[in-house]
Amino acid sequence: RRTVGLDYESVESGKSSRDVDPYALVFKRHSWYLLGFCHYRQETRTFRLNRIKKVTLTDRNFERKSDFSVEEFFRDSWEIYQGKLIEVKLRFFGKAVKVIESGPHHPSETVTKEKDGSLLYTIKVKGMEEISRWILGFGEMVEVLEPVDFRENIKDTIQKMQKLYSD
Repeated sequence: RRTVGLDYESVESGKSSRDVDPYALVFKRHSWYLLGFCHYRQETRTFRLNRIKKVTLTDRNFERKSDFSVEEFFRDSWEIYQGKLIEVKLRFFGKAVKVIESGPHHPSETVTKEKDGSLLYTIKVKGMEEISRWILGFGEMVEVLEPVDFRENIKDTIQKMQKLYSD
């Protein structure tokens, strides 16, 4: 129940110092994360432990919000990341159909088998980064149908990959 000072190195924003009210430690996707209220961002955030370069104990106490829940915090995330809640619609083909049919991948998913054997897959998820990586892992066996801006983002990534491999 003590606020800590963190020297943190984010992949996106680089090095920073911030005060955090630590709420929980969680292990997700091969790594440990600190969940806590970040005074700099004024919201609950995740901090990957191996990116914390220094921890300083402050003299300030805090009370964790009584309604905070780790499960609720991650409820709409693909895995860890947070962001704007979006509804994604995908069409899976070929071998990917069996992968998707093999079991649930997210609590919010709906899966519909089409007459041609493909699957329509709909999910509501926070943020695009993690689900983008998952989608790209299926290569030519998946198509992003909606939202349009997400489809364009995936298309841009594929074009950059094509340029990288065209030499």
